Amino acid sequence: MAKITYEDKEFLNKNEEIADNRKVNDTDLNEIKQVVNTNDDNIGDLSNLNTTDKSSIVNGINSTLPKILFEGTGDISITLNDNLSSYSRIVIYFKQTEFHNTSYGSVEVDSPNGKNVELSIIFGNVEDSLYICSRCYILSGNRMTKSDGFSAKIYPPNASWGIGDTLRVTKVIGYKD
Repeated sequence: MAKITYEDKEFLNKNEEIADNRKVNDTDLNEIKQVVNTNDDNIGDLSNLNTTDKSSIVNGINSTLPKILFEGTGDISITLNDNLSSYSRIVIYFKQTEFHNTSYGSVEVDSPNGKNVELSIIFGNVEDSLYICSRCYILSGNRMTKSDGFSAKIYPPNASWGIGDTLRVTKVIGYKD
């Protein structure tokens, strides 16, 4: 957007036979100039946006909004709809549903591309039991690949461990900030 730079107009059309609503006066042009210039000041310079897409204000703002990279029920390998190298951080949401109640968790990962991440939930229930569920992923490109996982139920005086795991990724959101 650019400012209107002409000097303020002066009233010259003194023909009173023409009604004001049928002619353009200095006050009309000066009001348009003031509104456009105020909008330009409020919007600011597009080149100052902290974004790579500066083709329009809408594109610039949209590129800074969080993006859903995955939504569903992910298991062993998850394909994201964009490359992790494009994001400064992601948030991974997950749940477990095997043990009595559904439990939810989330993990935030800065500079996610090339990282390993562990998702885990620890919770108790009415049986005086403690449940531990964990799953690890390798994050690379547009993939999250499971590298390990387990679930365990600990209840007095016994404990049971399993090499299988009960966590499932439900959503991954990417941020470019």
